[in-house]
Amino acid sequence: MVPRVIRRAYKDLKIMTIKTIGPYEVTERILRGAESALFRARDTQLNRMVLMSCVTVDDAQAQETFKNNSQILASLNHPNIVRVLTVANVDGQRYLVVEDNTSTTGVPLSTLMNKGPIEPASAVRILKGVLLGLSRIHAERIFLSVITPEGILIDSKTETAQIIDFGLAGDPSGQLDITSPATKYVAPFKGFGPRTDLYSLGIVAYEMLLGQTLFRKEFSDIFSGLEGESGKKWANWHYTPKTCNLASVVNPAVPERLADVIARMMSKDEGDFYRDAKQVLGDLEKVGGDMGESDNNVGTDDVVRDTVKEPSGPPIASRLPKPAKPRSKKIFYFLAATLLILAAVVFVKRTRDPVPFALNSLPGSDLHIGHYTGKIPAGGTLQGKIPPATYDVRIDHSCYAEFKGTYDVKPFSKWVLNATLTPLPKPAASAIVEVPSSAGPMVLVPAGEMIYGNASRKTSLNAFYIDKTEVTNGAYKAFCDATKRRYPPNPPWDPAYFAKTNYPVVAVSWDDATAFAAWAGKRLPTELEWEKAARGTDGRPWPWGVEFVRVRANLGGTEDGYQYAAPVGSFPAGASPYGLLDMSGNVWEWVADAYDPVTGKSLNDLGNDRVLKGGSFVGAVNGEIARAYVSGRRAHDERPDSVGFRCAKEAGQDAVAVAAAPCTQ
Repeated sequence: MVPRVIRRAYKDLKIMTIKTIGPYEVTERILRGAESALFRARDTQLNRMVLMSCVTVDDAQAQETFKNNSQILASLNHPNIVRVLTVANVDGQRYLVVEDNTSTTGVPLSTLMNKGPIEPASAVRILKGVLLGLSRIHAERIFLSVITPEGILIDSKTETAQIIDFGLAGDPSGQLDITSPATKYVAPFKGFGPRTDLYSLGIVAYEMLLGQTLFRKEFSDIFSGLEGESGKKWANWHYTPKTCNLASVVNPAVPERLADVIARMMSKDEGDFYRDAKQVLGDLEKVGGDMGESDNNVGTDDVVRDTVKEPSGPPIASRLPKPAKPRSKKIFYFLAATLLILAAVVFVKRTRDPVPFALNSLPGSDLHIGHYTGKIPAGGTLQGKIPPATYDVRIDHSCYAEFKGTYDVKPFSKWVLNATLTPLPKPAASAIVEVPSSAGPMVLVPAGEMIYGNASRKTSLNAFYIDKTEVTNGAYKAFCDATKRRYPPNPPWDPAYFAKTNYPVVAVSWDDATAFAAWAGKRLPTELEWEKAARGTDGRPWPWGVEFVRVRANLGGTEDGYQYAAPVGSFPAGASPYGLLDMSGNVWEWVADAYDPVTGKSLNDLGNDRVLKGGSFVGAVNGEIARAYVSGRRAHDERPDSVGFRCAKEAGQDAVAVAAAPCTQ
């Protein structure tokens, strides 16, 4: 068998030497990255210039990722993301075809960087554009892995930045290709989502602010020696704790606050790096106060002028005596100007000084002000100081509707906000009845009437018990060990997932879930039982109430703190009226019912598909798919990596028929 590295090298060589790709005539090979290639080509059918990218990783999973991500990118419409035209499939190789604006006003960032350091104000505008595009791409769970100056197009008139190279696939081997010219920009922590892209963009920004001469001087140990060795040297620099000087130290034209932002983007310290693109954008807004000063416009030309020597003697005219000016007026004007400048400086500084604030709301509520998160203290009043600015405020409590608003905090004043929360509707209050079981605690759902479905229909159910959380990896492993059943495979996003005992088991079929339930002396809940356990008796759409609150469930995106599955019970504020956890989001859950696409769900006609409930971490971020009455379906023998389950059992004659309160107030 031919070694993988040889097969990959052959494929790289083949891709980078082609002259035509179907109807596209290659005019320029812009970049061969660690995992992808970027071309400029002419569409011979429509006589227009396009950009084409492809995956160079010889792996079926990478090609499938390319296909899926291409479809998502084609649906995006964003000023900082190049428009996708089509996906071409030529000789079994897929190519993403996007518009090429270089023939009009676009210039690759690499071209601008070759001319010298980019002025800080322009660099900030370019960075903001790239970060806005990244934020939109990251929202679709697509991460570029490496960002290069060749992959960023700049409008020469407006300085609007566009992302034109998407990478589109990760190397399944997880190894860094040190032969690639893009190694200079590759993060040492590949596969870490936004953090990887922000590190790569930080290297680009650092080089952009320094220019080629100062950049090569700062990394002289890497650029010295043979050209072919630079990739290995860059890899060593990325993977060690080595750091470089602040951009403001190497190029004094760079403001210190901007240099700090770039240094944090390039940080290898887990406790220091940025969480997402929006966080970087927030800090760049603060840097805006440093822009526009005269000393920020110093560039290469100024340095050259400083080194030019003046003639040895001044012109004759300058040696003639000049009429004396009244000294007293000079001193007066100087002192007046100095006082005015000092007064202006003091006034501007005072407008930025933090002002006192008092926020009054329900004790124990979760508080979000801008990037700050915390809780309202026991007394109900949070006091302190806050810089003047505009803030988005959100207050969450499991028993109350979400409070949110946007407020302007003015200089030289005190900010007081009285945030009154509105109680959510609830059933009659009573105690939650919880019993232990071999696979975790179960909760009693009492007998009685319920509202179900989107049409608010009514029915009655007998009392039953249901698992408080989804079945965990630890409980399922005990079942596998006892019955000699095979372990479920680890999902592609975590090769050690099944070893995490408190995470929900995934990649199990409906048949696997049914077998586990029988082994544990239980059964799968019916769809109506699951729905009553999730929403109580009052017909609320979500377990916690009638209003969707984004951070009470693990759904799509990372705003809730998790990109993939979370440990069971991580969202107590999203508990159902009976105290059940993760009924909305985290992983889809199998229930006993079959799915009939014509007549709906029916236990009498099992068919092939089974019903899924609750949504998952790959669901829509707006929560619609996680409503308690929404159903999904999959074949009973499929094992999706976003599907788990929980069990139920009969309550018996001695069960207490009570209605549980949704929360403790």
